[in-house]
Amino acid sequence: MLERSFGQAIRSFGTLFLLVAMLTVPLHLAYSLVFRNVIETRELHEVIGTFPSSRQVRGVGQTQLTQARVGLIVVSLIELAAIPWFVQMTVKVLRDEEEGNIATVSDAVRGTPFSFRLGPIRPGPVAVSVVVALLIGFLIERSGLLLLEFVSDPRSYPFFGLMQGVARAAGAPFVLATLAYSQRPKETTPKVPNVY
Repeated sequence: MLERSFGQAIRSFGTLFLLVAMLTVPLHLAYSLVFRNVIETRELHEVIGTFPSSRQVRGVGQTQLTQARVGLIVVSLIELAAIPWFVQMTVKVLRDEEEGNIATVSDAVRGTPFSFRLGPIRPGPVAVSVVVALLIGFLIERSGLLLLEFVSDPRSYPFFGLMQGVARAAGAPFVLATLAYSQRPKETTPKVPNVY
């Protein structure tokens, strides 16, 4: 199942990436706009954490760090809550691809009702796909953050949010394709009679 779902994820990567990016990129850009001061001082977070609660660096103290962490948790929970809907859209994209049609983001969004229900999953393949997705997202985010070293701190916050949104959208197609194939009924191989 993993070979087929990963192959389909690679074939439909552009469509699946854009499906997820339509949520993750705006969310992370909004997060980076709200917590721009925290992002600008990200290299000093460990030091700021040791300060008394009244001391701040560029308007960032322990309270702002805690608020930024809670904000990131809220953004992540929104993304996790949308997974069943993304899986339904992925099923539509994969079905269109198998039927020889061109799968588009607009068709997937329009043709899929919003749902929070997810059918039974196969834990083994899904766990492997989650590890692969996390690894891809981590590598893309880290390489993007290395490029941010060339951007001055006061201007880095939109690129930081964009990089986080893109990294999450880049890893998601592998999980979504595996979950979509996991929703299908298990294929049974026809029994071949034994002639000997």
